[in-house]
Amino acid sequence: HNPTDHDRSTPLHTQHPAYVIYTSGSTGTPKGIAMGHEATRNMLIWHLNEWPADEQKKTAQFLSVSFDFAVQEIMSALISGRELTIVPGTVRSDPAALLRWLGHNAVDELFATTTVIQSMADAAQEDNDDKSIRWRPSDIFQGGEQLVITDAVRAFDQDGRGIGMNNIYGPAETHVATSHSIRGSATLWPDVFAIGKPIANTKVYVLDDHLNLVAPGIEGEIYIAGAGLARGYIGSSGKTAERFVANPYDQSGGRMYRTGDLASWTDDGSIQFNGRRDGQMKINGIRVEAGEVEAVLSRHPGVVGAAAVLSRGDHGRERLVAYVQIREDRASTIAELRSWAEAKLPQYSVPNQFMIVDQIPLSPNGKIDRGGLLMSNPPRRLQGRTPATKSERIVADAFEATLRVDQIYVEDNFFELGGHSLLVPKLVKLIERGTGRSFGMRTIFEAPTVAALAERIMLPQTPVAWEPVIPIRQGGPKEPIFFIHPGIGLGWCYSRFIQTLDKERPIYALQADVANYAATAPPSIEEMARLYAKRLRRIQPRGRYYLCGWSFGGLVAHEMARQLQYEGSTIGLVAVIDGYPTSAYTGSPIRPEDLPEPNAQHVLLAIAELLGIPRQNEALVTVEELQSGIFSRMPPADAKMLDIDGLAKALRHHMAISITHEPQLYRGDVLLLSSTLHRKEWLDPVPSWAPFAENVINVPVDATHTRMLEGKALQTISDTLNDHLRGGNVHRSTEGTS
Repeated sequence: HNPTDHDRSTPLHTQHPAYVIYTSGSTGTPKGIAMGHEATRNMLIWHLNEWPADEQKKTAQFLSVSFDFAVQEIMSALISGRELTIVPGTVRSDPAALLRWLGHNAVDELFATTTVIQSMADAAQEDNDDKSIRWRPSDIFQGGEQLVITDAVRAFDQDGRGIGMNNIYGPAETHVATSHSIRGSATLWPDVFAIGKPIANTKVYVLDDHLNLVAPGIEGEIYIAGAGLARGYIGSSGKTAERFVANPYDQSGGRMYRTGDLASWTDDGSIQFNGRRDGQMKINGIRVEAGEVEAVLSRHPGVVGAAAVLSRGDHGRERLVAYVQIREDRASTIAELRSWAEAKLPQYSVPNQFMIVDQIPLSPNGKIDRGGLLMSNPPRRLQGRTPATKSERIVADAFEATLRVDQIYVEDNFFELGGHSLLVPKLVKLIERGTGRSFGMRTIFEAPTVAALAERIMLPQTPVAWEPVIPIRQGGPKEPIFFIHPGIGLGWCYSRFIQTLDKERPIYALQADVANYAATAPPSIEEMARLYAKRLRRIQPRGRYYLCGWSFGGLVAHEMARQLQYEGSTIGLVAVIDGYPTSAYTGSPIRPEDLPEPNAQHVLLAIAELLGIPRQNEALVTVEELQSGIFSRMPPADAKMLDIDGLAKALRHHMAISITHEPQLYRGDVLLLSSTLHRKEWLDPVPSWAPFAENVINVPVDATHTRMLEGKALQTISDTLNDHLRGGNVHRSTEGTS
């Protein structure tokens, strides 16, 4: 049952919930799984028996805490005396940097998915001569995917002394159900690991459609019973009853969990995983429900029906393909459908490829016939132009080596072919090696096709002073949207909107002149807005202006709109992302002279947040680690020009002029995207802006101020901006006071 007030006021029992973890839901709404203390305790006792306490060992805390596998990773280390070493966010998405960090910190144990393990192995092979990239673990624990072993992975056991390779199986609803470990030389590792045998106090059944036990070698569905079962799904008794069913092999009336996984027994009593029987998939170790993807796509006004299918391409690389049936009276494009999906789905659930079909085939029982869909409409790439120039050939070769795809055309998109963030560092390194040019990983996201990337990296790389306007996305038939930097003065954070905002609209970010800030700093927000309006007009001399700013940038965007409107321009949008005038801070008045002096670590932590690097505890991360992660994600010209002292001065100056700024009335709507988490009780969003706009449209966003451009919050903001950009809330020039 679900937790109640009575549960919270009575003594703790082993059946009480220990935590709730969310997984993908078939209806488009995630399911909350309530896991009891007994299940967690049983898993940890089993783990301690298999891997005894050892105070000399270090375990990396690498997994996201939203991944159920992280419970085993974190808790097993803490109760066994191991040192739990937190992996900095600056290295998590770069396999080579992660390897260096693991080796430098002498980490013994890593919990990860096959995708991460393989990416690190490939990075080690590519830099075989680099001694800093060597790492020798005692144990690797794989969970969330099928464990596939390549020669590159076997090379972790370089000296032949042996490594423990451990395949952990169990859906989030059961914790660990089975495991298969091989301790010793990597030559003993099979190419594909079985999922092994049940752990202590756990029963695993492989049953046919009538719940009969199947013989070894015969495929059936995995059902799990015993101490590891969750209590059920929060607030969904129907879904709980559907998946947690009566166990006909337990005379005491116990339950068993229906996994949807297909498997067969081997002769030695192990279980071999054979795939899924329903619409659930695993992509890079993350559970994805086909129903969730289909539900989102089907809500598009131009879509009749949709089906999501997992397709295995060259070399077994998995891609999520969406088949979509379009309404006859709508001419929805693939670009439009992709934008819709990117705005409403987590990044890992966005299909790699979209295919328009005349009809979604159904089976006799009325369900989507996924097998028939794949057979009649196999995912394919249109024949395109083969690489012609030297730079195109280098980029295409790098695509082939990274993605393991045999034929690449210049129109091919890295991400649509199955590329993901873990593969970007490898792609960048191969292209840099072939061209002799340096560029940041951001470039791949901005120019993901062979043709665009080849053209971008061969542009002249003459050193420039700090670039005051970043062209995040250039070209497109619509008028651009301009983002104004937050208090740190940098505009890179807005590059995250590349994947979520209307693809036909250019995106620019205005940033402060931090390279020479002492001489160029505008003395007030009014002067800054006047300067930025001039820069804006060099790019867009006339037309409607669309403005948005986060935090401090919201104040500047509002003042720019007021000045442009007074001068006769038409304003299409003024959006403020969780920024407020000083008059709103009635509960915490502050004077410019009271402001602290930011140090290097504060500045680097702020930059890390702008680049999407998860915030670290300041006591657990060094300035050197922060710089390493930040520089790997910046445009190279900017990295060379980065002036930490200048940024600290800029940050303090922006805080000071925001305190003294007195906004004037803008005759139009202000779209306010306000954070709801950890907001001061005395800060009221709408009344804060009401004196300075004709109308305030407030959209609450479930995030803290510093995480407004991450995850679900980014999707909410992007969805809202897209709606308002399409609606064209236009406010023309009016007379006023400047």
